[in-house]
Amino acid sequence: MGNKESKGKTRLYNIWYNMKDRCYNERHLRYKNYGGRGIKVCPEWHDFMKFKNWALQNGYADNLTIDRVDNNKCYSPDNCQWITKKDNTAKGSRERVVSAETRRKLAESHTGTNNIRSKRVRCVETNQVFDCISAASRTFGICERSIRKYLAGERKSAGKYHWQYA
Repeated sequence: MGNKESKGKTRLYNIWYNMKDRCYNERHLRYKNYGGRGIKVCPEWHDFMKFKNWALQNGYADNLTIDRVDNNKCYSPDNCQWITKKDNTAKGSRERVVSAETRRKLAESHTGTNNIRSKRVRCVETNQVFDCISAASRTFGICERSIRKYLAGERKSAGKYHWQYA
């Protein structure tokens, strides 16, 4: 690619490059929040021109930033949108807030163990039982945090599934 975009001189190219870098470069400052949590970029978007075409057809503007609608899912056409940086920052803050009451309920629901990852869980839809949340997470491709939040009553589902302690 000999055009100026291949050299990172456009804002859209930089968004694309940084999105991939956060997901795949273990040295990236924010890798732990993206690639480290299993967040990836859909194969189609590994090609800048395909990402650019999607962006231009879906409301890209210089005052907007890319946003994953479900922060536990990957960057893909069906999970991304363009929103203002202010809205994106506010969305992130809301998702990080965990009340003292929620923490108390979560702790009470795990009496007998201090390690919530060691608690057996069952997927209601498939009736599969897992020795720990991380095993369920790996099997279904769902972030552990989503399952924990569902079990704590903070979410209506986790990965379109319902969970309970086994």
